[in-house]
Amino acid sequence: MIEGPNSKDDQLIAKKILTIEEVLEGSNLKIPEYQRPYKWQDTHVLKLIDDIQTQSDKPSYRLGTIVLHKTDDKLEIVDGQQRLITILLIIQAFKTSNKASNYAVLKKINQNIETLLEQFKFTSTISKANLQKNYQVIRQEVNKAEFTHHTIEFLLKQCEVVVITLSKISEAFQFFDSQNARGRDLNPHDLLKAFHLREFDNDEKQIKIATVKFWEDSNSEDLALLFSKYLYRIRGWMNGRSSRFFTKSDVDIFKGVNLTGSANYPSLKALKITHHNIDDLNQQARARLGVDGDMFSFPFQFDQTIINGRRFFEMVRYYQDFEFLRHKDQLIKKIELKDESKEILEVISNYSGRHRTGDKYTRGVFNALLMAYYDKFGEHELSSALNKIFIWAYSLRLDYQRLSFASVDNYVLKRNLFITLKEANHPKDFLYEPLPILNDIKDSKKTDEIVTLFKEMGYYNVK
Repeated sequence: MIEGPNSKDDQLIAKKILTIEEVLEGSNLKIPEYQRPYKWQDTHVLKLIDDIQTQSDKPSYRLGTIVLHKTDDKLEIVDGQQRLITILLIIQAFKTSNKASNYAVLKKINQNIETLLEQFKFTSTISKANLQKNYQVIRQEVNKAEFTHHTIEFLLKQCEVVVITLSKISEAFQFFDSQNARGRDLNPHDLLKAFHLREFDNDEKQIKIATVKFWEDSNSEDLALLFSKYLYRIRGWMNGRSSRFFTKSDVDIFKGVNLTGSANYPSLKALKITHHNIDDLNQQARARLGVDGDMFSFPFQFDQTIINGRRFFEMVRYYQDFEFLRHKDQLIKKIELKDESKEILEVISNYSGRHRTGDKYTRGVFNALLMAYYDKFGEHELSSALNKIFIWAYSLRLDYQRLSFASVDNYVLKRNLFITLKEANHPKDFLYEPLPILNDIKDSKKTDEIVTLFKEMGYYNVK
């Protein structure tokens, strides 16, 4: 049961970790009039139910934070309303199903559930519509065979929330605002870190510790750039999706399957075989050679199914090592390129207009497709691929006086060489894809060197 500060001598903030059952044992919760409507959609509801079911083998699972303001004999919900109401709907749907007969756990809090549902008055038409729609979705999920007594017991007894109770409304709002501000500042890749750390197997504690250190030692800005400009856009464009700016709402693109707990789907057999064989090879190498670390790395691909847990972090580290492809001197030093490719790299790294916003967008797309090609075919025909990628990417730059990223995204989707590359079995399948010859360009002295290369390579018809 939740209790708030009781006297002037009490601290203004009381913080407890409570199970859902303990939260619901008290019937003094109230939704204040100033609260916003209940706006959760079916996607939020299904995600919550899926989290509860997939985590039900854990000793406990944290569902977030509830912020309360104590007023008289009531505790007003300042933050956490959406999730708490949805949990009440889940319990109510289970109560009214055929699965709930004589279930002792529910009998203990049954009256409080009824009281809370009656006390939570909703006048907003938005709230009423979402409550009705979500309750139907929840009933459908509860009636499925996989939603069992164990599911509801896990929700009540092992799912926890941090409950913060404040005695002054001004401090409640201040705390709420600071939490939201902190949430807004959190990068999407940090949300992915939290998700994938929870996906580690129980026997991987040492690897988990090392992984946390690797992530903390990595430059956060570099990680943000890797995800936003490359991993997110390459995966999206390879699937024909608009991929402009990486936000929190896009993180699911980097959530996949947990190979330990997932069903034995035929589609996952190849991943499982590779996953376990790589581990076996590394274990044998350590035993025979006495080496530390791994000698064999997982063969990641940009468009593959994401493997949750440690493989996600290995994937990030793997693509961090692709940085050399984005720097002229490092690329030329590491890989033997033909003279024409070296000249292209020299020009795009030094021409006078390279610092303009549109030119940076163009170079980013060039880098992304070059990384995708190297990911699939390595050094095979890399010079020819680099030349082709240059013409494809910089045709866009020469076609626009002012270049927004919306135009870049639209161009990629219209002439999508990422899909061509994805479907290619050999380098020639990509290299033989025809590119248009420019008949007109937007006049700019800041791209003179680019235009000269187009003329020399036969991709600009001089009138």
